[in-house]
Amino acid sequence: MALGRGCAGIRVQARQVPDLAVTYYRSLMDTQPHARHLTWEQLRADLRTYRAAAGSKMDRQHSCPLWSPVQLRPGCTRSSAAVLYVSALVLDYDTQAEIGAALAQWAGLEAVAYTTWSHSPAAPRCRVVLPLATSIAGSIWADVYARATEHLQPPLAPDRQCKDPSRAYFVPAVGCGGLHRSRYQPGSLLDLRPTAAAVQQAQEAHRQAQEARRATQRQRRGQTIPSTTGLAREAQEALRHDPSVRQALAERVGAAVVESAGSRKARGAPCPSCGRGAVWWAVDGTGWARCNHRNSCGYEASLYDYGATQ
Repeated sequence: MALGRGCAGIRVQARQVPDLAVTYYRSLMDTQPHARHLTWEQLRADLRTYRAAAGSKMDRQHSCPLWSPVQLRPGCTRSSAAVLYVSALVLDYDTQAEIGAALAQWAGLEAVAYTTWSHSPAAPRCRVVLPLATSIAGSIWADVYARATEHLQPPLAPDRQCKDPSRAYFVPAVGCGGLHRSRYQPGSLLDLRPTAAAVQQAQEAHRQAQEARRATQRQRRGQTIPSTTGLAREAQEALRHDPSVRQALAERVGAAVVESAGSRKARGAPCPSCGRGAVWWAVDGTGWARCNHRNSCGYEASLYDYGATQ
C-alpha cells in the first residue's frame, strides 16, 4: 500500500531533506545523551554501517551504541517528557519481516532499512527509518505515530512500542543471526504535519470535554441535598459510618460487594455522570462514592448525595 492512498492525514512532499536532530547513547545503560545534527546522507550512512556486537544479549546492552531521532531539552536525560522534537519515523518489524516487504509499505518515500541484531534467515527482522519533512513535537508524537501507522496490520505490522518519543534504537550490529544487509529507498519526504494538526485538534477537544465534565461535577458537589430534618441528618451519619447501611445502599443500586485485603467494597454501581457501572465505595470504612473513570468522568459524591440520584 503506497502511503497517501489510504492513510488519512498524511501527505508527502518532495524536496531536500533538512538536517536531522539525532541523539546517541554509548549503551543501553548510558543515560547521558550526546546530541548531534546530521544531514540525512550522514545518518543514512551510519545506519548502513554494521558494528561487531558479539556475545550475549546482555553483552550487547552494555557495549552497543544506540541512537534516537530526537532533540532533547537541554540538561535532560532520556525520557518522553524531555523530547522537544522528533525528526524521523522509525518502525521495528520483528515478526517475519523481510526488508523488501517492509519498505514496500512505504513505497515512494525516502527511507533506509537495515536488519537488526537478532535477524536471521529463519526469523527475519528489520528496522525502517523515514526522515520527516518537518520535525514533530515530542508532546504529541505518540498519537501522531499511532495515526501514521494505523493502516499497517498483521502479519506485517511494526512494533507499536516505537510510539514512545524517547525510544532509542541499537545501531546496526552483527549479532547472533545474519546475514545482515541494508537498503536505501529514494523518494519523497514523509510530511506528518497534517496528522499532527489533526492530533492537536483531537487533544484540544478532549481537554475541553474533560473540563466540561469537571465543571459539571463541581456544580453537582455544590448542590447537596438539604438536610433540614433530623431524619436526613441521621441518614447522612449512617451512610458515613455504618457498614450495614453502606452495604444496604450497594444492594439497592445493584452493586457487587467484594472482599479484598480483609475489607469489603461495593463495586460496579451505576454512575450518574457517565452512565457506566463504575462507581465504588468502601463498605467497611468511610469515604465517598467515586467513578473508576477518573480521567474521562471524575464523578465523586458523598454516599448520601449519590443515593439521592438513584
